[in-house]
Order: sequence, then C-alpha cells, then structure tokens
Amino acid sequence: MRVRPLIFGLCLVVLIAASSVDNPYTVLGLSRSASTREIKRAYKSLAREWHPDKNSSPEAKEKFIAVSNAYELLSDPVRKERYDRFGTVDEDKRRHNYHHYQEFFQGFGGFGGFESENSYFRKDRLTYTTYMNSVFEKTYTQPFIILVYSSFSPLAFRQENVWKAAVEDLRPLGYGIGTVNAVYEGNLLDALRCHTNFALLVVVEGRVLHYRGNLMNMKPQHIRLFARDAIPKTFLSTLTSNDGLIRFVDQWKSTNKVSVLMMGPNVQPRVRYLLAAMKYSHFARFAYVQSSDASSMEMKQALGVKCTHCDNLFVFNDYPEAGPVDRISKASGTDLFSVEEVKNFIEKNLFLSFPRVSSTPYFDHLCPTSGRSAKKLCVILPVGGSSEDQFYISAMRKYVKKEGSRLADERIRFMYLDKELQDKFLEPVMKNAPQQQKADHKDLLVIWRVDHTVMKFVWLEAVVNSDENKFYTVVQELNKAIENVLQGNIMMNHHASIYKLTDEYAPSFFTRMSHRAVRIMETILFNMHKTEVLTALSIIGTMIAIFVFPYLGHLLTRPPSKPRKSNAGADGSEWHPEDPVNEKPQQTKNDLKLKAMNKLIRELRAETYYGLVRLLKPGCRTFVVLVDSETKDILLPAFANHMWALRNNKTFSFAYLMVDKNLPWFRKLLENILPADSTDANAESDLSQQMYKRLQNINPKQTLGTVLVICGWKLYFCIYHPMHNASARQTATNYGFDDEEFDSDASSDDSSDVENVKKAIKARKLQLRDVLNGFPNWLERLLEGQIRRYHLPEWPDNLK
Repeated sequence: MRVRPLIFGLCLVVLIAASSVDNPYTVLGLSRSASTREIKRAYKSLAREWHPDKNSSPEAKEKFIAVSNAYELLSDPVRKERYDRFGTVDEDKRRHNYHHYQEFFQGFGGFGGFESENSYFRKDRLTYTTYMNSVFEKTYTQPFIILVYSSFSPLAFRQENVWKAAVEDLRPLGYGIGTVNAVYEGNLLDALRCHTNFALLVVVEGRVLHYRGNLMNMKPQHIRLFARDAIPKTFLSTLTSNDGLIRFVDQWKSTNKVSVLMMGPNVQPRVRYLLAAMKYSHFARFAYVQSSDASSMEMKQALGVKCTHCDNLFVFNDYPEAGPVDRISKASGTDLFSVEEVKNFIEKNLFLSFPRVSSTPYFDHLCPTSGRSAKKLCVILPVGGSSEDQFYISAMRKYVKKEGSRLADERIRFMYLDKELQDKFLEPVMKNAPQQQKADHKDLLVIWRVDHTVMKFVWLEAVVNSDENKFYTVVQELNKAIENVLQGNIMMNHHASIYKLTDEYAPSFFTRMSHRAVRIMETILFNMHKTEVLTALSIIGTMIAIFVFPYLGHLLTRPPSKPRKSNAGADGSEWHPEDPVNEKPQQTKNDLKLKAMNKLIRELRAETYYGLVRLLKPGCRTFVVLVDSETKDILLPAFANHMWALRNNKTFSFAYLMVDKNLPWFRKLLENILPADSTDANAESDLSQQMYKRLQNINPKQTLGTVLVICGWKLYFCIYHPMHNASARQTATNYGFDDEEFDSDASSDDSSDVENVKKAIKARKLQLRDVLNGFPNWLERLLEGQIRRYHLPEWPDNLK
C-alpha cells in the first residue's frame, strides 16, 4: 500500500517536469502576462545566445529549437489564446481533419481549384498572422516581393514558372519572398490594399507598391527590375568627387556609425549592395562609387584601386585619416561578391572601435546577453557633455586602438555613454559608484548582461587619466584592472535592472514629417499610371480655372483705389487719404533702397535654415549679419545699403541672425575653427585650446555687426568682424569674448602676446553705428578671393 503513493508522487513530478519543459513561457523565461513586445525581445535575446553558429555548447541546438517553437506558438494570437485557455494547442488533430476534408472535396471535380500539393506558390505562403507579427516589421530592413494569386485563376498558374525563375534570382540576394492565396486570406488582402485575385507588389518600409505592368505578358526580368526599383535609394548615397568622399568618412563622430564604401563599374549599384545598405542602415552609413566613371579617378588613386571594372568594398571607422580599416576586392570584373561575403564583411566591422551607446537596440548589439561559460564583458566610460570629457574619450580611444584587438578575443568590448542623456540607465548603478572622484581621473563601469533585463556590474575606480603624457601608465593600470576582473580577483557582486536608453539619434518631429511626406510622394509617383496622371492633372487644371481665373479677372478689371497708408507731410503734419495725391510726401532714394532690400533679407532660423544654408546650390553664398532685437533697426539699414550693389546677383542670398536667440549655433560654428584638441606644444596651440574652453562665455553684444558669408555646398564660411584680422591667428580672441576673462586665463609665458592683443582691442574700440564701416573694403577682398575660408565637417543644426 505504501508503494502506490510513492509511484503517484513520481508520476506527478515527471508530469510537472514535462509541462515545465514544454511550457513556452518557461522556455522564454516570461510570465503569462508578458506582452507581444516582451515575447519578441526575449526570443531575440535567447536566439542570439543559443544559435548553433554562435554557441558551441552540445545543448545549443536543442535549446535553439525549443526557443523557436515557443516563439512560434506565442507569436500567433489564435494559438496563444488557445494555449492560455486550455494549456495545449492540439494542432495535429486539426491538421489531420483539414487534409481529410481537402481530399474529400477534391474528389468532386477538383473543388480545390488549380493549386496542387506540389505548387511552387505553397512554398512561401503568408497568412495574416505571419504577415502582421513577422513580415511587416522586417520590411523596414528587408523589402518583400509578394505575389497574390487565386486557386481558381488559370492566369496565375500559367505564370508559375515565371515567378519561380524570378524568385530563384531574388532570394539568394536577400530579398524577402511571399505569396498570398486570395481565396483564404481576405484580411491580408485588405491590409495590403489589394482588391484583385492576381497581383504583384512589394512591401518596403511598411509601404505597399503595386506592379503596374501587364501581368499576362510578365517575364522574370520585369519582376527583377520592379523589385530593384522598389528599394529606396536613400540608404546608399552616390559619391562623385574626392571632397564628397572626405566628407562621407569624416561624419563618423556626428553619426556614431562606420562608413562603408562600395565601388563597382555599373552606373546603378547592384541589388545586393542596396539590400545590404538597407539591412544595416541603423549601424553603418553606405555610399557607392562608379569605378568606370572618369570623375572617380582621384578617389581610386586615394584608395589604391587599379582595376576599373572590379568590385571593391571598404570600411572606415573612427580613424578615417589612417585609411580604410578593412577592404576586400575582386581580381577581375567577372567575379562578384556573394551575399554571404558582403554580410560577413559588414558584420565584422559593424561598430566603431570606441562607439557611443545611443539607444537600446544599439546597446543590445554592442553588449548582448551571455552565459557564464561564454561570459561577455562590456566596459563603459560615463562622460558628460563638457569639452574636458573629450580628453577622456580620446585617451580611451587610443587605448582601444592599442589593446582592443587583444581584448576582443577575450570577449571584452569598450564603449562610452553620456551620463546626462542616459541618467535613467545609470541611476541603478550609480548607487554603488565610488563616492570620492579623483582629480583628472575617470571611473569605468564593467557590466555582464545575465539577461536582457538584468546585469551584474562593478566599478573600476580612477583608471582613466586624460593626461596624454601618462598614456603608458593608463594602459598598464587598465590592463591590470581588467585582468583582475577576468580572473575573479574583482568580484561582480552588484545587480541592477536594465532600463530603456534614450534614442539620441531619433529624428525630430519635423524630420519625421518631412520623411513621411517624401515617402508619400514616392509612393504616389511609383504607383500612378499614365491615365491616372492625366486625370489628376485635369482635376487640378479645373480647380485652377474655377478659383484662380475669376480672381485674376477681378484684379484686372478693378478700378484704381486711393492710397490708404498715412504718412507725415513735409511740414510734419499728418497726410490724409483725401488730400490731393501730389501732396503725398515723396520717399527718398535711401528709403526705396531699404524697402527693396527688406524683401530680399530674410531671418535665418530653423524654418529657413535649409533654404539659406543646407540646400544651397553650387556657387551660391548667403550673407548673414548678426543683430539682436535692440540693434536690428540700426544695423539692417547699413547692411542693406552695403548689399545694394549685389541685389541682382542670383548666386547671393541675404539674411540676418538674431544672435540673442541663436548664440549656441554661432558658438558651434566657431568650435570648428578654434579646435581644442591639438597636441602641439607651441603657444598658438595653447591659445587655441584656451579659446575653445571659453566659447561658452562668449558675449553676444560683442558679436553684433559680424557678417558671415556661408557656402552651404562646399561647407565653408568667411567672417567679417571689425575686431577680427583673418591673417593673424592671435586676433581670433575678438569673436565676442570678454577681455577680463581673457586676462584671467592667459598664462604667464604668453603675457607679452596677451598685452599686445589687449592694446589692439582698446585701440580699435568702435561704436555700434560704425561696426560696418570697414565692411565694403572687406567685401571687395572677398569677391577677389583674398579672404580666408573656414572649412567645416558639417553645418550645425541647432537654430531656433
């Protein structure tokens, strides 16, 4: 009798263990209340950890299959609801009944239509659930070409071989493939905005593009061209000059991305290049160069490319001046890079050597979860937004360049993080941070992601020194501290939750709306047929004829009206509209000048920034005078008088900048000509570094009357200021800094130079009305090409 309870207990334990293994929530480490987003995040994390290609553990394959099956069940709303209610799905019985009924009805005159079990359309069948839970999100990194067919459409099955030939070309390139049976998937057709039983379409970035050709005479090359043209060209820019190449590789700091350069002989980039650029656009920037074009000769010489008809791939990281960090080439023009070669090349160099943690997806790729057997450590340098912290970033970047490849083999990755923007992420770990901060030193945070929501961490106290003369000491101390962490001498006993990071590079509302408007226009132009265009033009012409022509006729037939504006007479009395016209006071020549120039001078602000600066055509320049609300009425007439002779030049634009509101923009502009990171030991470099640190104390009152001549296309500007001498670097102090502050920061070694600068400033003190007196001479030298140009990596975009 005692044996029965024992047997019953053992059976109960076995059943519980079996249910826990098969429970999809247990496999993914989630509760039953987990949302769809949490399920997807847990699946991605575990799939990366247990993928057989990345995990050599014997149990990796079984774990990966279990995780995939669990996600497949929970990602289907119908199956998930059935499992939550009954604890099982019982799919085998349903599938058996389905095939039984299908065979039964097919016995009566082919009830199933033209589709057979061996139909090629069945291979990539999509359902509404699969499309909404999986495919739709993928379309933002991978376009999908979808064929809509019907089981009862003979036309669709006559084109089956055409579809098969096109798919066999597109699938190896990385193009997404799908088919939809219009008989069973009415909801999916509504989501795709398709109302026919035979159609060809591409879904890219959530947009649906329909094929407008003749489906009856469709050939494989037509499908391939349609698929290629549907890929957005915005992910892969085209370079035509060496200057454009330099600007492209120098933008790593502002974008926090590596630069991938693709070179080929064709005018249009290959489809595999477009697909790769779209897939990895969140981590890298891509550009294409046509190697057979004559304009690419200088770029080929700079990159050491000798074969004109060969394909080449280059990647540049945060050391663009040292050339590409990696490259691959083909020996002959007949060889092409395989999709796997392109993928491995990009993923091997996907991040900068010392990247910035700027968002949660970026952090998930930089610092993935790992088990104890294959522990991966992430070393983070928390910094602020001050210019002094840039020295610590430079010191760590040099360290990673020297020791990074060795430590990468031990699964250690380095990165830095803005503690002001990511304060919520750092809040749990700051409770255990060192209380005393050592002068000229920074602490490092070492974390190990146990799970996608939990991390273990430890602080390495005062191991980074910004003094470049002590770089060898920094290397020794860092190596010793990291070695202690790896060997377990420094225990990672602290736990903390991982909070969502702020997306620092998220587009603004204006940018999102602009991109959406462009995408809408592209979709309309892509989908509109010739007859539809003519219909739209006829509607627009009719609306113009109804509303605009009557208004123009009214203006032409209206009798002349009396002047309504009142002005003062010559004797000071108020002029009245009923007075004779000849008694109206006459405007002077200067008044007419000012009135005409006021129509040409616009305010430089966020709304006019692109038209006046960023989108200037080659050869065009914009003259911008700095004013504020108090001096606008004084400086603008003088500026208009000087610009009067250039008013008819179509390559010149005129504007004014309210410096009291946009001082940060002007300060950002000056940072590009007063670098603070030079390592030279001469006095000029020290003065430049001092000036860079004092930019935050710029006095807006001393910048009034400054004139900027901006060339938006070639990324340079010229500057006029009555206190500025473009030929002498010493007088760069006169861009708006207080003299008292300059005295306090000057070193004793440079006291003689400082005194000379102060005397020059006092000798050239000007009144506000006289600040533009020297502008005509400066303008004449500018038009002769004698004024110095200050080149920029890119234009600042913080205008208000």
